[in-house]
Amino acid sequence: MNRESHSTLVENALQHVHHTQAVLAYAATDADFAESLAHYVQNQFWHPVSLPIETPSSYAVPVDQHDAVRVAHWLMQELDEQPEAYTARGALATWAATYKEPKNLVLGIVGLAIIGPTLGLIENKKKKKTKLQLVVEETWALSFTPQELVEKTHELSQAVIAKELRSARGKLECLHPDTADWCMAGSGTELLSLPHNEVELICTTLAAEQLSHIALYHKEKLVAIGISPSINDQLVEDILK
Repeated sequence: MNRESHSTLVENALQHVHHTQAVLAYAATDADFAESLAHYVQNQFWHPVSLPIETPSSYAVPVDQHDAVRVAHWLMQELDEQPEAYTARGALATWAATYKEPKNLVLGIVGLAIIGPTLGLIENKKKKKTKLQLVVEETWALSFTPQELVEKTHELSQAVIAKELRSARGKLECLHPDTADWCMAGSGTELLSLPHNEVELICTTLAAEQLSHIALYHKEKLVAIGISPSINDQLVEDILK
């Protein structure tokens, strides 16, 4: 295995853990979803692994039950197919083994919806619009003609998707559902031109919170960031408040 392949495997394993923590953070707020997830995991016979409990980035946590089911469905498929995801599988197994069902919980259709054919219910709901955000340093952006800037931002968008496709083994169907939607549904791209200090702040936050992105440097200076569609686009607005 070459160094690049090893690096991708390590990054994938970390992302699996991060998404697992995000799904569990949502489960703590939704008893129906948590019961369904626990029931599914308990039937996988995964080996428990002790993992320090870390608070995931709020920008990676599903926004509602519909979003949580989509992400959980994708995550369960990833954990089933990826040998290096044993830490994430083990963390879920540990959580499911200690999960206590709330009293008077009435388990409805959500209990069947984590995985399997009943995911058809997702198609009956309006999907959220996913967005790929590009943040460019304003001085760098002004050094290009409008046409050149369009080409540069297109290259950056493609770099974001290429990175996620590498993590998905080159398979579109294995992309995070929000990224897959962006690729297939022609969702929008938002371009933000900001001062250098704000671009740096956004990049630092993305890295600290383990959120998928691409950083572009010119002469060792950060000039642009591409942010994955899988990241809640509220992040940039919140950072700049």
